[in-house]
Amino acid sequence: MRYVVTSGAGLLGSALCAALAEQGHDVVCADRRDRLTSATAPQPGVVTAEFDLARGSAPDDLLEGCDVLVHLAHRGLPSSPMQAAAQEAADNVGGGLRLLEAARRHRVGRVVFASSGGTVYGRVAQLPVPESAPTEPISAYGVGKLALEHYLQLYAADFGLRCLSLRVGNAVGEGQFRGAGVGAPAKFLAAVAAGEPLYIWGDGSVVRDYIHVDDIVRAFAVASTADLESGPYNVGSGVGHSLQQVIEIVRDVSGHDPDVRLGASRVFDVPSIVLDATRFMAATGWRCEVDLRDGMARMWEHLRAEARP
Repeated sequence: MRYVVTSGAGLLGSALCAALAEQGHDVVCADRRDRLTSATAPQPGVVTAEFDLARGSAPDDLLEGCDVLVHLAHRGLPSSPMQAAAQEAADNVGGGLRLLEAARRHRVGRVVFASSGGTVYGRVAQLPVPESAPTEPISAYGVGKLALEHYLQLYAADFGLRCLSLRVGNAVGEGQFRGAGVGAPAKFLAAVAAGEPLYIWGDGSVVRDYIHVDDIVRAFAVASTADLESGPYNVGSGVGHSLQQVIEIVRDVSGHDPDVRLGASRVFDVPSIVLDATRFMAATGWRCEVDLRDGMARMWEHLRAEARP
């Protein structure tokens, strides 16, 4: 099959492209020129194509002959200021709609979208949270992800396009050390390795569902072929860890006692999120294989290896 992966040069995209190519698929890594040129060495079986979600790039050439579109590209972060909301909507929702229109025209068999399990639900009343829970995001990032989910549902209903939205937990993995905007586990480990303090927004009680990149990659690969109905699916570990618990793991895997400094909490941070991935697991047989401690231990060893002369 022919896959097109947007943001294919990123943390998740590069790992997914490599995994799909190893399975014998034809893979197109689609990303901005600057990300393609600064990425690691080209992967065997993967070709690159320039694609900029925010610049109105014509996606027709990109999607000609495509069987599965994996849409990972998204501009902005959950912490992006509200002043940037209009631009983010134009980039992400507008760019996503251009992709969907091209997918419809070229009869793409399936679209798998990377949504956000950490932001689309907002403040939840129960944990772990199922897909049937209310979606009331409290950040522009979450609103944008949810808006594109709804458009995917419309395209599925109106045009018969198979559209899946994977609401993914908070990713962790060694590749996060080469990018900006990484999650707390990577930031904390990098700070300890550099002998710097750890900074926490709030009192450290915020809970997240952390999931290793390897498990996310397997989820997207499975979702691209499994017999799944269109709609949203949670992809998470089902286990919550507070920032204070993450710091305890940092102490455990690094052998260092970090200097922790607390700051004011942030209004856009969801207090707690743990995802109920039962629906996706039952439909596909997928399971998480890397727990947070093992993932962070691998990340620490990666940092130590890079520091060796």
